[in-house]
Amino acid sequence: MKRGGLMNNSILKAEKLSKVYRDIPVVDQIDLEISAGRLYGLIGKNGAGKTTFIRMVAGLTRPTSGKLALYGEEDPDKWYLQRKKMSFIVETPYIQPQFSAYDNLKLQCLQKGIKDEKRIYDVLEIVDLKDTKKKKAGEFSLGMKQRLGIAISMLSTPEFLLLDEPLNGLDPEGMLDMRKLLLQLKETFNTTILISSHLLSELHQIATDYIIMDKGKIVEQIDCEVLDARCSDYLLVGVSDKVEALKTLKQVLHIEHCEVEDKDYIRVYDKNIDVEEIAATLVSKQLRLHHLAYNKNSLEQYFISKIGGKLDA
Repeated sequence: MKRGGLMNNSILKAEKLSKVYRDIPVVDQIDLEISAGRLYGLIGKNGAGKTTFIRMVAGLTRPTSGKLALYGEEDPDKWYLQRKKMSFIVETPYIQPQFSAYDNLKLQCLQKGIKDEKRIYDVLEIVDLKDTKKKKAGEFSLGMKQRLGIAISMLSTPEFLLLDEPLNGLDPEGMLDMRKLLLQLKETFNTTILISSHLLSELHQIATDYIIMDKGKIVEQIDCEVLDARCSDYLLVGVSDKVEALKTLKQVLHIEHCEVEDKDYIRVYDKNIDVEEIAATLVSKQLRLHHLAYNKNSLEQYFISKIGGKLDA
């Protein structure tokens, strides 16, 4: 199944968006764009600013500065109209533990003015909770509670769904159920989804795009195809002048996919390259080579190389 591809229908666009608490920038001048029909993984350590960003989009807190456009609308006083197309689960889903799944959804319908009772049965089937009958939500497993939270968010048939850490604490079966549900929402209903998480192996099975966040900043926004390429074999070039070497690789050898690593190293991701030609060309430019060998990145190593340290367990 191919998860890549491009769409230009922008749902959300942030420019220099910031949120400051007590003179501390929790979200720090971020730029990003989210397009329709994609499934985004928002990745970062605890405290990276992921939840604060989602809360700003959800209208639970206002940006301190910068621009935010929802479906092209930049006026905050009109965002409530755009948010009718969106649903959010921030931190913990709002569930009445003494009610059944059906009764929880019925209560939400009353609060939201949704009169079509068939919609309750439809979303219960989507999240695979239609057979829970009168079982109280307080007796549900964590995975079932998470799916009920998504059912509540789906009552209004949103175009854009934002989920804050929906995979946390799930057992393997719960993870599998959640993956299936999120893929169904995206592929069957064309729902655009943004998930904050640090569970890379799970996100890698469903995400089309990744937004890497660290210390309030967007470190990188990358699609799944580019990420997969960068987590395959790459040529690590150690050289005396990495700036001049990078220029030579791109302008002389026409290598497109290469980037500077820490210290005096460059990663080359292009396939079908001539290693001997690379070495000879760099030496001809009076550049001293001290390393030239193939390496392989794991998914976690790639993200750690972007944010430093290690992701939270």
